[in-house]
Amino acid sequence: MQSNPVEGAADIRGAHPCRLVVRIKGGLGNQMFQYAAALGVAVRNEIPLYLDPYTGFARDAYERSFRLDHFRLSSRLLPQGECYDLLQKSRYIRAYRGYREQFRTRWLGANFDPAVYNLRVRRDVVLEGYWQSPRFFEDVSSRIRDEFRIQHELSPETRAVAKEIEAAPASVSIHLRCLHGCSATGKKVGNSRFICGNEYYRKAVQHIQPFAGSLRAYVFADGPFRSGDLDLPCPMRIVTHNGADRDYEDLYLMSVCRHHIIANSSFSWWAAWLGRHEGTIVCAPANFAPHKAPLVRDVYPWDWIVI
Repeated sequence: MQSNPVEGAADIRGAHPCRLVVRIKGGLGNQMFQYAAALGVAVRNEIPLYLDPYTGFARDAYERSFRLDHFRLSSRLLPQGECYDLLQKSRYIRAYRGYREQFRTRWLGANFDPAVYNLRVRRDVVLEGYWQSPRFFEDVSSRIRDEFRIQHELSPETRAVAKEIEAAPASVSIHLRCLHGCSATGKKVGNSRFICGNEYYRKAVQHIQPFAGSLRAYVFADGPFRSGDLDLPCPMRIVTHNGADRDYEDLYLMSVCRHHIIANSSFSWWAAWLGRHEGTIVCAPANFAPHKAPLVRDVYPWDWIVI
């Protein structure tokens, strides 16, 4: 990870007596959830939002890093030293909030927490969590869509695929979670998460076809994948030209598709949410977070089809 993702992050308090800081961690999709929920809190409190892009990745087992710098965010970054100072000062309250979030998702089966949504910031506050629900930011959704636009020039390969997708009469994005190199068989993987199996994708395609007509699938995977691993009742193209360093371009290409079949993944969740077209159908798995609860409420918009 770079030591300073964004230059010039000094003199950030300005005229505001308190700050809202969100600790960014995890993969790109979770980082987007964290930013969106925190921005909602900041807007409702009429205060600026600052990001901690350092401490959440100090011991990341997957060696992930801050990825939101590829978007047109309005928030600024805290200096690295100040991030670690705030982390030390907030360690007890963060442990309590972590316990509260675990209790809510695993035992109550709910992702939305009204206490976070209605938070009133009267002193410096560090937010840490995942907040995987559109209810946290539904009142600032237009701003979120605007800020999650890619600020870099797309590669020629990505532009070519996007043009092909836009020309297709009925395109559908399909996302596969292939953690640790697993194929799409639905088996349990190392971190107790389950990838979606072939049956789920076939059912989703069959659900969309009567409404969309002749589908063409564009398949994206976050690990090794072979065409024989997926048996679909429609033609498909496997998109592989973007590596981990250009995951945001895959996110963009998925969002260009008219319909979406997401995995139990925050990455493809955002691709579907950002890619709203007229008549869009989004299919989502019931086991979005099986390590927490069979079906966590509030994670999907009301019009998504749960399979």
